[in-house]
Amino acid sequence: MALISLCVSSCCIIAPSTNTAAATSEESQLINTTASERRGIFIVVHGLNQRPSSMEPLCEHLRSQGFDTYRIVLRGHDSLSDTPFSEDAWVNDIQIAYELVEKQHPKVPIHILAFSLGGLATARALDISSHISPKSMIFIAPALSLRAPAQSAYLLQILPPLTISVPNIAPPYYRRFTKTPLFWYRNTIGLYSATRTLSSPTRLQSIPTLIIANPRDELVSLSGLSEWLSDNNLAPHWKIEAVRPMRRDPFVPEHLLVDQSSLGVDEWQRFKKLVGEFISALSGTTQE
Repeated sequence: MALISLCVSSCCIIAPSTNTAAATSEESQLINTTASERRGIFIVVHGLNQRPSSMEPLCEHLRSQGFDTYRIVLRGHDSLSDTPFSEDAWVNDIQIAYELVEKQHPKVPIHILAFSLGGLATARALDISSHISPKSMIFIAPALSLRAPAQSAYLLQILPPLTISVPNIAPPYYRRFTKTPLFWYRNTIGLYSATRTLSSPTRLQSIPTLIIANPRDELVSLSGLSEWLSDNNLAPHWKIEAVRPMRRDPFVPEHLLVDQSSLGVDEWQRFKKLVGEFISALSGTTQE
């Protein structure tokens, strides 16, 4: 989960990162729509230390709208490893996924849906890779504007990549591992720094993009997202919609916006309506 434990890391006991806890295997997965006509393919990108399969309710909704889904697994989320890697690895994962889908389905429109860290890494991938040009994007609570407590992780940039970890406080169903390697946070801040000022905003303006965020999000600032869009000349080309989760479980973070359990029944229905209206405005149905 993108930066879920960042706000509490200062009070956590830092421990060596180990791989002793068994975790269910997670792999990239392409699933075809059951609709009579296919409208395109959505590449779906999860958040930091988030179980990739917890994005499946969103994938199911996209498939009900006539889109195949290719749910990818970012570096480190297949199996936990002590070996540090740079933030470029996550960007490269998105680049490879896009190129793979484009090569295997050359006549099908490609779209991207990304949550939290996934939105941050996707923005970076698009900014530096002119050949990545999806027909549209949906960013959910993208880590493109962090609140002040989360930005304290900038201190990690002065440290070398460390093989230590901090507890992940996300609910068990959503978290990939019980602990998050500290260098993952360092990598996230590296991407955050790199996306403060985009190098190719004009090209990104041409990609219809819907951002969905929660005004009460502990980590991502909704007003900050609006400022980021303005600073990078993406407003009003990219649209922002607010959702306000109505949860029964007080332990579910406000940052989490991926299914009915994290949003509540009413806001999940509204969330799906926002997504449905956005993609309904996209052109055409395509068959290979």
